[in-house]
Amino acid sequence: MKTGMMSDAYTVPYGLEKGYVKMKEHGYDYADYQGLINVDAELYDLPEEPFREVLEREAQAAKAAGIGIFQIHGPWGGAETDLTKELRAAKLEQVRKAIRGTAYLGCENFVIHNVMPFGYSDSDRKNEVYLINTEFFTKAAEYAAGFDVTICIENMPFPDQKLARPADMLAFVKSVNIDNFRMCLDTGHCAVHGISAGDSVRLLGKEYLRTLHVHDNDGRSDLHLFPYTGVIDWDDFTKALFEIDYDGSVSMETCVPRNMPVGEERERKELELAAAAKRLAGE
Repeated sequence: MKTGMMSDAYTVPYGLEKGYVKMKEHGYDYADYQGLINVDAELYDLPEEPFREVLEREAQAAKAAGIGIFQIHGPWGGAETDLTKELRAAKLEQVRKAIRGTAYLGCENFVIHNVMPFGYSDSDRKNEVYLINTEFFTKAAEYAAGFDVTICIENMPFPDQKLARPADMLAFVKSVNIDNFRMCLDTGHCAVHGISAGDSVRLLGKEYLRTLHVHDNDGRSDLHLFPYTGVIDWDDFTKALFEIDYDGSVSMETCVPRNMPVGEERERKELELAAAAKRLAGE
């Protein structure tokens, strides 16, 4: 299996070109592009041609360093962006722009959270939650199909949401029943619910598991710790990936703090994480 890292974990401290070169030197194969997460980012305000140019420049820098962009993280502004019909319509337009951005990056996988129309607690409104999410993701996936992009919905760490746990998310994806609508499994979010990451891999199987967000925690909070420093059974997780013949990126969603000074200590920690990623990928 191949390993991946968040783009800005290297491009923020080192700069665009040097960042991807350093990422490759540390042994990563792929990047998870992070520049489309923030709904208030300047990128979303750019007209289409400058928007395309920014992302194509990013893709060129990654390619020159030997890094592929395996996945991107779509818009995320918290539940506050989902609370009204008008806000959800605006978010859908942002998602469509980010899907085009995914294509400009030469990427096929678009990771996104579920729509949260009632905030972080909606367990008593299952039918409405399903209807709103079905409408939203049907439109998103149908649009994405025109760009050869797959929408990957992510399991979430919120205990009072109906669309949070891997089994619930899988049932939802199956109910929508669109070929380019699949799942991103977040290992840390599994741990917050006390759910085995390895068993979640087996549950989703190769057909539905498209991408990964890999990080650890204490089983209570979504801390985004390095693997092997929390409660997750990583040996079983790796075993499960091989069992289902997962052939995507084992992509880290944890990193050395971006504001940590460039130097020996920073690189020591980066190499520590890269070694953990390789171990998870069975290298």
